[in-house]
Amino acid sequence: MLVNSLQPTNVQDQGLLSILADGAGRLVIKVLDMQGRIAKSCNEMISAGEHIFTIDMQDLPTGKYVLNAFNGANFVKCIKFEKE
Repeated sequence: MLVNSLQPTNVQDQGLLSILADGAGRLVIKVLDMQGRIAKSCNEMISAGEHIFTIDMQDLPTGKYVLNAFNGANFVKCIKFEKE
């Protein structure tokens, strides 16, 4: 599983996460604030192929965050972003 990007990097209401999966698996997303606390998390089963996931960020306070993506329990990518 390859997590390409989160667009935009300055998120207002929602972010778009681009993923390329070589097979079926469980996508786990954890959004952490700068103190390392989980601000949002979600789990999604995905099939092979290209996917664009919309992540609702409206409930997050303004600030800087880190999105950690996992394929099941395996870490895939860390993306820093800012919530406006």
